[in-house]
Amino acid sequence: MTQQTIIQREFFFFVADESDVSYNFSTRKQNAQLEKEETKAKFLVELLDKRGYEMEDIRLDFEGPKYEILGLTDLAAFKNKRPFLIAQFLKNEPSLTEIALSREALHEKMKDLKVQYGVLAWANKKETFLLIDGKIKEVKD
Repeated sequence: MTQQTIIQREFFFFVADESDVSYNFSTRKQNAQLEKEETKAKFLVELLDKRGYEMEDIRLDFEGPKYEILGLTDLAAFKNKRPFLIAQFLKNEPSLTEIALSREALHEKMKDLKVQYGVLAWANKKETFLLIDGKIKEVKD
């Protein structure tokens, strides 16, 4: 292996900070997805155990009518065969831009699906929104 190959490999895959903690770029996306899935699992358990939903009333990675434009909805909970609540999940430490863009996308999906509630969740944080007369309002806990 040439010196250039070794340097490129080290540069593209590992970077160590001043405390010698290494950061692996190749697993960054994978770790973010695992964090998102963990948040989704915790929320799903909350819906089933504390909110009284049944598993058959919940769809994961739901494709709404404007799926091609708005993308998948991470979770949709149904009441009377209609979507009642949708949720989007983020990695544990999203940027302010990621939060703002995800919030905007959630609001669009809420209006498109005409759901009453929308939830944006990451780590131990959760924002809940209510759709009333075509307007989105944040619900404070």
